[in-house]
Parts: sequence; C-alpha cells; structure tokens
Amino acid sequence: MKSKLNLLIVGGCFPVQSNILNENLYHTLLKEKIRNELSVKIEINILQYEKLNPTFNRIKEFIKQQNIDLIIFHIRIEQILRMIKFY
Repeated sequence: MKSKLNLLIVGGCFPVQSNILNENLYHTLLKEKIRNELSVKIEINILQYEKLNPTFNRIKEFIKQQNIDLIIFHIRIEQILRMIKFY
C-alpha cells in the first residue's frame, strides 16, 4: 500500500466556505478519515477556478509539476442548475 497520496481538489466555491470551521471542511474530514482508516499520509492541493474551460489546462500544468494520484472536482450544483434552466 502506498504511504502517501497526493490529492488535487479542483473547485470554484472555496471562498463561500468561510463560515465553516477548517476542521469541519470536507477535505479536512477526508484527510483525517484516510489517515486513520488506511494509515496513509495525504497531501491536499487545491486549485480554484472561476470558469471551468481554462481550468483543464491549469490542471494539466499542475500535474506536470506535481505527482497527483487522485483528482476530485468540487462543483456547486446551484450554478449548473441555473445554466440548465437558462438553456
């Protein structure tokens, strides 16, 4: 089993989480759960985006610089639902 996991979280709504305590943020809870249950050290990198389209190039560049094992997309559903309603 791997002793370290490099995780990249790609999301656009991190600023609106300012009312949540750091220890209650999902990525902090995930980090603790992985460390406790799997005995794996986890390194979390966060890539914040405003528009999704140019973000894929940023992800590619990030992967070239870092050895990423897993990518999680943290997307707020409200914006997607608004776009669907608009179309």
